[in-house]
Amino acid sequence: MTTYLKITLTITVLLCITLPCNGQTESSSDEKTQFYADYMMGTYLLLDDVDYKSVILNGFRLGVKPSKRIAYQMEYLIGSQDDRAGITGTTHTANLQILYYLNDQKGKFSPYIYGGGGFFEFKDFSKDVLGVALNGGAGTEVNLSNKIAALAEFRYINLGPLNLQGTHQIGVLWGIRLKM
Repeated sequence: MTTYLKITLTITVLLCITLPCNGQTESSSDEKTQFYADYMMGTYLLLDDVDYKSVILNGFRLGVKPSKRIAYQMEYLIGSQDDRAGITGTTHTANLQILYYLNDQKGKFSPYIYGGGGFFEFKDFSKDVLGVALNGGAGTEVNLSNKIAALAEFRYINLGPLNLQGTHQIGVLWGIRLKM
């Protein structure tokens, strides 16, 4: 079994195991499942000796919060940058993530930690690479109203499964959330 398949199966099993448990967390009769959509942008600072320069990414994220403390989301981010040979290409990533909120979210700030992984590709460069990448990090929602929040996140990206020289990268993302 390939490493990529093992990682994908592990993430899928973890999501399936934790999903039924969410109904057993502290809840009130008026608590409803919340859906949200985010516009995200930010930079992946490709610092750890890879053949590609840092990239500004833009994209969207869709999520569901079945309880006060847990959320699941999927995102797609895309950007364009040069590699070290001066050839311009596209970097894109599609991820599944699970979030855990560190407070009850009654105040203005709602900090969280998250982890996940998904598809990552450097395309149309002098050397194209695609595969699975893992990520994790921390962030916060700043509630601007009942329906809108600003977001800021720090992300660690592990590009190890892509077999590049540099595996440990960081990202900083920010965005806006519409709660439905």
